[in-house]
Amino acid sequence: MPIEQVREASHAPSLQGGVDRKPLDEKKLEKACLEFESIFIHQMLKSMRQTIPQTGLMGEGKERNIFQALFDEEVSKNITKRGGLGMGKMLYEQMRRRVKEAE
Repeated sequence: MPIEQVREASHAPSLQGGVDRKPLDEKKLEKACLEFESIFIHQMLKSMRQTIPQTGLMGEGKERNIFQALFDEEVSKNITKRGGLGMGKMLYEQMRRRVKEAE
């Protein structure tokens, strides 16, 4: 990212003084927080899988890696749908509260 973009972003209006604020769409915020939790769980599963020694039972190669990545992604989505770690809900509540306080 060029430094000019960083400077422009740092001068962007804050939640307190923003002029063109849109009303909070709580459904979109909740969905984004749950998707973030799903991505977090996926990365956690990926890191955990890297600690397991490869035995060769499942074969080697790109196909296996693609299958495992897709499998881990689906598992992480299902974990999140069933309540997950609770991180997405906590993040949602904190962000919603923060935006409501700024209004």
